[in-house]
Amino acid sequence: MKGKITQYTTRATVLAALLLTAGLFGGVAHAQAGYRGKFTLPFAAQWGKAMLQPGDYLLTFSNDGALLEIRDANSHQLVAFEPTSNREDSGKGPSALIIGTSGDHRVVRSLRIVEIGEAYVYSRPSAREREEARHTGSVPVVVAEK
Repeated sequence: MKGKITQYTTRATVLAALLLTAGLFGGVAHAQAGYRGKFTLPFAAQWGKAMLQPGDYLLTFSNDGALLEIRDANSHQLVAFEPTSNREDSGKGPSALIIGTSGDHRVVRSLRIVEIGEAYVYSRPSAREREEARHTGSVPVVVAEK
């Protein structure tokens, strides 16, 4: 009898932990679903495999929140999509794209969205690039009007 009580208690604890975890991630996905940001890139920059040209862009999340969609602000054409799996706390500061250099070109290192309390890391700098951190800058990201 004692063994069955322990077994049921263990199952209940695991189930409660799973439900709590699902609720936490569901809250993040729900917050992402309504987010729509915009930014103006004053220079060309590589973001993942895409090379973004100077211009205005929109940011939205896929329905399941697994991908960040980057669209041309004028045509609304999808120009790139990036995973949202490498998350961190948004930290301090305004919403922004953090952009560094790699050789001769600029690279999106991370995206900080304070409105949903998240930051997404896309490219970590090498040791040499960290020494040259003075070349790191940011591009403001603002909530877009619907």
